[in-house]
This record gives sequence, structure tokens and C-alpha cells, in this order.
Amino acid sequence: MLLPLLLLLPMCWAVEVKRPRGVSLTNHHFYDESKPFTCLDGSATIPFDQVNDDYCDCKDGS
Repeated sequence: MLLPLLLLLPMCWAVEVKRPRGVSLTNHHFYDESKPFTCLDGSATIPFDQVNDDYCDCKDGS
């Protein structure tokens, strides 16, 4: 009885945080997949599918 519960325990520790790779937890609220992304300095707005596409669209590097 205890063994099945122990096997499920590691799955409880896994937490999925939806944010692009390299974005800190303090800035994740700026990255909403349902909206265009605006650079943190306001210099540009791009479609979200262009975020983290190996091209830096924002002057501030965001």
C-alpha cells in the first residue's frame, strides 16, 4: 500500500512554470502567450511567437 504512494511522490514535486527560457520568476508576468510582447523598455512590440527565436528584437535585450 505504501509503495504506490511513494512512487507518486516525485510527481507531486514537479511544478510547471509557463515562461520563456531564461526569464526570471520576477519578470514572468510580462510574458503572456496570448498577447503580443512589448519590450520592457517600450521600444518595440512583437508577436509572442517571435519571443526567444534566436533574434534580439528589443534594444534592452528583453
